[in-house]
Amino acid sequence: AHGLGFCEAAEAIAGIEVPARARGLRTLALELERLYNHVGDIGNITAGASYHYGTSAGARMKEALQQVGERLTGNRFLRGLLTPGGVRLDLTSDLERSISTAVSATAEALASLVERIENNPSLIDRLDTTGTLAAQDASALGVTGPAARACGIDRDSRRDHPHAGYGRDVRVTVATETDGDVHARLNLRAAEARESIRLVQALLAG
Repeated sequence: AHGLGFCEAAEAIAGIEVPARARGLRTLALELERLYNHVGDIGNITAGASYHYGTSAGARMKEALQQVGERLTGNRFLRGLLTPGGVRLDLTSDLERSISTAVSATAEALASLVERIENNPSLIDRLDTTGTLAAQDASALGVTGPAARACGIDRDSRRDHPHAGYGRDVRVTVATETDGDVHARLNLRAAEARESIRLVQALLAG
C-alpha cells in the first residue's frame, strides 16, 4: 500500500496512465495484502483471549497466503511488484491457479474458524464488551480502518478515495459493525477477509 502511494503520486505528477492489466495486478496485490493481514489478526485476537487453536489457524492461513505472495512478487510481503507506470511482473496462468486455490482454501478455513469461535461460549465471553470503543470517541480520536468500522463508522479509503482499480475494475462492499468491542472487531475482520476473497476472485476472472 505504501509503495502504491508513492507510485500514484509520481504518476499523477508525470501525467502517466497505468495500463488496465497493471492496475488490476496492483489491486490484486492490495487485496492479498489485506487478506493475509486480516486472517493473521483474527488469529492474534484469539491469542489475546487464550484460544490457541484460533492462533494456529490464523497463522496457517496467513502463511499459505504469504507463500503465494512470494511466488507472485519474490517477497512474502509483496514488495518488488510495483514500479511507476505499472508493475514489474505479470501473472502466469499457473500462478493464477495457485492464487485461486489459496484464497478458496482460505475461505473454507476462515468459515471453519469463525464457526468454532462463535460456538465457544467461554471465548465469546472474553470477547464481548471487552475493549469497547464508542463511535463518538473513535471519531474524536480520528480512528481509522477496521477499528473505526467496528464501531459503526462507515469509512473505507478504497471506496471513498478510489485508487488502483477500485471504483473502475472492482467495487468494494464496505462492512461495518456497531458494538465497538473486540468481538465486533473480530467479526469485522472476518467480513473484510471474505470481501477480499471475493475481490481477488473477481480480479482473477477479469
